Amino acid sequence: MDLGLKNKKCFVMSSSKGIGKGIATALAAEGANVTISSSNKANLEIASSEIYSKTNIRPSILEADAKNITEYLKKVSDLFNSLDGVDILITNSPGPSPIHCDQISETNLQGSLDVNLKVQILTSQLALPFMVKKKWGRLIHLTSTTAKEPEEGMILSNLTRAAVGAYSKTVSREYGKHGITSNSILTGGVLTDRTYELSKREAIEKNVSVEEIINNSNQLFPTGYFPKPLEFGEIITFLCSPNAGFLNGLSLPVDGGLLRSH
Repeated sequence: MDLGLKNKKCFVMSSSKGIGKGIATALAAEGANVTISSSNKANLEIASSEIYSKTNIRPSILEADAKNITEYLKKVSDLFNSLDGVDILITNSPGPSPIHCDQISETNLQGSLDVNLKVQILTSQLALPFMVKKKWGRLIHLTSTTAKEPEEGMILSNLTRAAVGAYSKTVSREYGKHGITSNSILTGGVLTDRTYELSKREAIEKNVSVEEIINNSNQLFPTGYFPKPLEFGEIITFLCSPNAGFLNGLSLPVDGGLLRSH
């Protein structure tokens, strides 16, 4: 099935590894012109080469650190101006520190608001005028199931992911008339390199195999497995396509049925 994404200009935040890289790979496989971004240039160059080997399309790279918001937004603004905007924006960020309510401080709260909320909103604000001009655009905001079902010990994620979803919903209402859709994705776990490393650490602590840890984690999902980044990316890629124009304002769980609410 041709998703109609050939030559669409895409910018994927935090995409040198993991979920972001999976989405970038799936978009490139559809013939899109993708720019991947990260604070680590070496990781970006490796990711670009790996995506090229799988899709025969080499993504452009943007080295930019979202923790330095002013510099980050300047680099993104320059990129968007050089491209005459982007058609598809995927906002993504590293997960905030897992802490409890009594551990909140001004420093860690502000840091999470900057990296997990503020930069997503301001990057979207840079993309939207170009999309309005073209009368077409796709905003996809990667959040978490914690946006819908808050978890203990994840207060920073609970707060920021829910706020991104509220922003996305508002944009969907205000910009739908311009041919722009905005959706947030409630991720419930993907088998990334980070997931594997955390599983290895737990395996060492419990003196069991990493395979046993991952298998136990798989059983948490009604589907019985963690998705790999590319499978996750292929789902998101459909939402980016012209075929998904009526899917707007969603907070869509992509979690294998993990959430208990409906």
